[in-house]
Amino acid sequence: MRDLTEIFKALSDPNRLRVVRMLMEGELCVCELENILGTSQSNISHQLRILRGAGLVKDRREGKWVFYSLEDNPYLQVLSPAIRDWMEGEEVTREDLKKVGRCLNSTEMERCKLLEGES
Repeated sequence: MRDLTEIFKALSDPNRLRVVRMLMEGELCVCELENILGTSQSNISHQLRILRGAGLVKDRREGKWVFYSLEDNPYLQVLSPAIRDWMEGEEVTREDLKKVGRCLNSTEMERCKLLEGES
């Protein structure tokens, strides 16, 4: 039961929900999440730490870059379709997903520079 309450606590923040929704599309770098959300690196790192602590996201380091993706969490697998449905009609979600799509369709060298100045 503790795991489930930690997950719901982690998902109770709008920005963390946005992060989870974006990561449903694929792996993203911290700087991409920072630019899409329009927030500071320290703030996004704090949000990611909470999501990681709840077992929702995992990180992968590649040199100085840190990439995040969703954990293979059984609770998240059940909640993901509902999160998609709930957030589908939100304008902010549509904008987030457009930017995520541009990132994921770019080469690795372009990705972090792609969104600079856009947030």
